Amino acid sequence: MELEIKGKVIHGSNLGKKLGFSTANLEIDNSFDLKFGVYKVFVVINNNEYLGVANFGINPTCNKITKPRLEVHILDFNQNIYDNEIKVKIVKYLRPEIKFNNKEELIKQINNDVKNAREND
Repeated sequence: MELEIKGKVIHGSNLGKKLGFSTANLEIDNSFDLKFGVYKVFVVINNNEYLGVANFGINPTCNKITKPRLEVHILDFNQNIYDNEIKVKIVKYLRPEIKFNNKEELIKQINNDVKNAREND
């Protein structure tokens, strides 16, 4: 599975940052066939490639939204890329998007998602 999505990084709700996992939220047109869930991805920014974990969906646990969006946590990366165009290469489906009982369960699962993405590198 490899799907490439290009989009402009836009401001979100800053929930990822509050949880300890800053994300790049992409402005996309949703014209691709992608099921809600968490994915291992590679992100290309200024010709450099980074490993990441992406969620495509509606954020059912916190700040539920109606229009699905792609949010990418770029591993080992800490730069301001708002308004930049980036490319996200979706390489592996990790799990479905689910509603957790609380933020602590969500944080624990995101840590597992990051670990799984790194191990399957």
